[in-house]
Amino acid sequence: MRLLLGGALAVALLVPAATAHAAPTVTATPLPVPDGTTSSAVSDVDDAGIAVGRADVGGTPQALRWDDSGYTALPGSAQRPGASAARISDGGVVVGSIGEPDVNQRAIRHWRPDGTTGDCPITLGAPLGVEDANGSGDALVGTVTSGRRFSATVCRADGGTTNTDLAVAHAIADDGRVAGARPGNSATNVNHVPTVLTADGTATTLPVPAGQAGVAYDFGPGDVVVGALGTMRFGTGPSVTFVPRVAVVWSGGRITELGTLGGDTSVPADTGRAVNAAGDVIGTSTTASGETHAFRWRAGTLTDLGTLGGAGSVPTAINDQGQVVGSSTTASGATHAFRWDDGALTDLGAPGGTGSAAVDVNDSGVVVGTVTTASGTQAVRWTIR
Repeated sequence: MRLLLGGALAVALLVPAATAHAAPTVTATPLPVPDGTTSSAVSDVDDAGIAVGRADVGGTPQALRWDDSGYTALPGSAQRPGASAARISDGGVVVGSIGEPDVNQRAIRHWRPDGTTGDCPITLGAPLGVEDANGSGDALVGTVTSGRRFSATVCRADGGTTNTDLAVAHAIADDGRVAGARPGNSATNVNHVPTVLTADGTATTLPVPAGQAGVAYDFGPGDVVVGALGTMRFGTGPSVTFVPRVAVVWSGGRITELGTLGGDTSVPADTGRAVNAAGDVIGTSTTASGETHAFRWRAGTLTDLGTLGGAGSVPTAINDQGQVVGSSTTASGATHAFRWDDGALTDLGAPGGTGSAAVDVNDSGVVVGTVTTASGTQAVRWTIR
C-alpha cells in the first residue's frame, strides 16, 4: 500500500548554532502514516533518503518504508500480522521483525526490493530483534536462550543463518564480521572476551590488559575495531553484565585507549553506527563535573560535542562526512534531537511535541528520528541547510 506525501506537514526552524557558524535552516517533515496510527517511529535511513520504521495502527505495529512519494506498507504474515522494520541495506533490502511483543511469537523477516519476503530460520533461542545489518542485508539478531541467556544469530539475506555463541554482539560489517564478546569462564575470571567472528565463523580474540573484560562494538576502516574495556557486574541468578570503563580502538595488534572528557569513563555508541569510513568514533564520556557528554574521537583527539544547554548529550550515529546526530537535554530540561557538524551543535527542535531524538543520519546530512507528542511518537525527517 502506498500513500502520497501531499498531506505531510513541513516545519522550518531557524536555530542558532553553538559556535560562530551561520544559523542553519532546519526543516522537520513528519513522515506520512496510515489512517488510525497512534504512534510511529523511524529506525534507519539510507544514502538515497529512503527510511524504514513502523506505525502502530489499531494496536498492531505495521512496518513501513518511506521514500519521496510516500510510504509503502511491508506485510507481516497470516500467523504474525504485526511487523516492524529495523534496517535498510545499500541494495534496498529491509530487515525487521514480525509477530507480537512476546519473543516466543516473533520472527525475523527480510523484505526484498522485488516484493518477495524471507523469514529467518532461528533454531537456537527466540529472537529479541535486529541489532544491526550490513550493506547486503545480513542481519545481526539478538536472541535469548534457555536460562535467560543472551546470544546472537546472523540472519543472512540469502536465507541462511549462523549462530555466533557470543554473550554480547553489537555490529555486523559488510564482509560479514561480527563484533562482540564471548562469555567469560574460570580461566578469564568470568570476564567477557572481546571477539570478532568472520563470516565463516572463525573467532579472533582481541587483546586486553590482564584482569580486564572487553567488548567489541563496531568496525572501522581496514582492521580497525572499536570497543571498550571494563569490568563485570554480577546480578541475581546467572546474570552478569559488562560495565565499560574506557573506549578503545584495536588495530595492528595494538590497543589504544581513547581517554575521557575529564571524568572516569567513556564508551562507544552501541548502535552499530559508532564509526565512519575515516575511522572517526563517537560515544559518551563523563566530564570532570560528572555530566555525560557526547564525544567524537579523531586521530587521537577527543572532542566534547557539548549539549543544548542542559546537563547531558548522547550520540547515535556518525556519517562519512563526520556529522554526528543524537539527543541532548536543553536548558529547560527537555530532550531535543541534535546534529553536530564541524564544531556547530544544532538544535533540531521538537515541532508539534515536547521532545525529540535523532537515530540516524545519511551521507547527505538527512536526519531521521522521532518527536514525542501528547499521544505518542511521530516519525520525522529533518533536513538542515
